[in-house]
Order: sequence, then C-alpha cells, then structure tokens
Amino acid sequence: MSEQRQASGDLRSLVGGYLAGLGVPVRSLAEGEWGVTLPAGVCGERALDIGLRVSDGLLAARAFVADASHGLDPFALLHLNRHLTLVRVGASRSGELWIHGELPVDQVSVSALDRLLGHLVETAALVREAAWPSGAARSWDSPWTRLAERGASHGF
Repeated sequence: MSEQRQASGDLRSLVGGYLAGLGVPVRSLAEGEWGVTLPAGVCGERALDIGLRVSDGLLAARAFVADASHGLDPFALLHLNRHLTLVRVGASRSGELWIHGELPVDQVSVSALDRLLGHLVETAALVREAAWPSGAARSWDSPWTRLAERGASHGF
C-alpha cells in the first residue's frame, strides 16, 4: 500500500473515530464523507447538520444554517467573516447561508478537528441567533438532511 493511501486510511479512521465519540448520529455517506446531526438545543432551536468531506488535500466541513428568508445584511456577514477563525459564512445564489471550514489533510488531528468543528458550531449558533432570536425559529429543513434521506451523496 502506498504511503499516501495509508495516510488517507489513517485520516478516515481518525475522523470516523472522533465523530463516533461525539455521541450524536453520524452517517458515513461515501468513502471520506460523513454527515453529523447535532440535536436541537445544541445550536439553536433546530438540529444542525454538518457534512465533512476529504477532497483535494483538504478536510472540508460545511453546515446549512439559514434559508433565504433570514433577512441578515450581507455586509454584516462579510464583516463577521473578518473576525472568524478557521470558518467563514457563505451564501448560495438563492440566499441560503452556510458555514464552511477546511483543514489541510496533513494537519488534521483530533485537536485540530475539534477546534474546526467547535468554531463551525459556534458560528452557526451566532448566525442563527442573529437571523431568528429565541422563539422565532423557522420551519425549514436542511438540504443536507434531504439528500441523506434520499440516500444521495453529491459532495459539496
């Protein structure tokens, strides 16, 4: 087995083991792809679905946080991005908000993964609270959840 293939196997094992230890539902979507669902109450009033994927030398994490009805000022989100560490807020053309973050695969460790996901969850909670203060949660579903329910994995 090549050194690169062995390293990717070690990475998958490290990430899979870390996620399994979180005590929340974890889905293995494809080789090097996982889905994690944090229950409602951890990151606002709705569950938070996080997708992780190893591709192009990066471990990428992404979470859908708000649909297009969020009403947040795009310039406020750009300003927020200047103050974030390891993650950033992104928007789709339709206005949905996502939190993105990446780690180079050669720098992934349990502590680095924990830090990345911690920043991702904290930022998701911040954006959700700004969009819908307590008690005003919307009734939308994560597109990631819809793909997982269909059994489809299209990556990011």
